[in-house]
Amino acid sequence: MATNRPWETLSADGADIPIEQFVTTLVPQLASLMRRNVTGVYARQHGLTVPQWRLLALIARYSPLPFTDAVTLSGLDKGQISRTLRELQSSGLCTVEPDSSGNKKKVVCVISKAGLDRYQALVPVAQRKQVDLLAALSQSERRALYTSLIKLMQRCENP
Repeated sequence: MATNRPWETLSADGADIPIEQFVTTLVPQLASLMRRNVTGVYARQHGLTVPQWRLLALIARYSPLPFTDAVTLSGLDKGQISRTLRELQSSGLCTVEPDSSGNKKKVVCVISKAGLDRYQALVPVAQRKQVDLLAALSQSERRALYTSLIKLMQRCENP
């Protein structure tokens, strides 16, 4: 069975790449599948949504986490961060406090004991799921994937 490799050779105008094989189509499709079938499964088992888990993990790692850093690191928009923070606060998993600089508009997210406990319970599960997912690739494929993702991220940050 021949493997379809639409990116192996590229025309200068990209006319040889069908829309359904655009990198900007395939990466979001993969991300959606991973959120739904990998991250979503273990997050739900621990009473969290995927955005709640993503934000809780960042707060646990970087507490106190400035709100602006939460936006940058999470890949979520400010509105979703605000909603998710309210949900985490109401569940007792974090608090939002004024920034130590005294600027009333700046806040930091601080992990609570309950939030840290939930995070510590979930991290080993998440790590095992990542290993399970990456085990589908050979070592050289994993290296190439990681290198390629970083290059594409850098390209998109500095067009």
